[in-house]
Amino acid sequence: MTGTKLLISWTLLLVIALLLGSVYFPDTLLMSLTDTSPSYTIIRIVVALLLLSLLITKPPRSKLLRAVIGGWSVILAVVSVQSLFSYQLRFFDALVFLEIAIIFAIEALETRVTIPVDKKPSQQYKIPVANT
Repeated sequence: MTGTKLLISWTLLLVIALLLGSVYFPDTLLMSLTDTSPSYTIIRIVVALLLLSLLITKPPRSKLLRAVIGGWSVILAVVSVQSLFSYQLRFFDALVFLEIAIIFAIEALETRVTIPVDKKPSQQYKIPVANT
């Protein structure tokens, strides 16, 4: 498993844990650092589905998926920083959303190009050498 897949899978587990914690255990200490409103639950579900789509698809990904992920990256980064500094977003949510925005930006800007490798050895031409 590559480093990015490992980071994506651990972040997906973190988002699922936050989702389950906000639904079933909203009064715990960890959930006091996160928002438990239904709108954040919907955002976490959408982000978890996007992270899962990154785990399922192999690079190079389609341009549509990269555009959607890039859009979500910009939205999450701007909203989380702006909401954190205006005291509307709790600290742990801001950290998780910034991490997801960075992951989405890296995956949206991927430049992995598959170079076809010719399996046959190339034909070599013999150069005539003059013997004098």
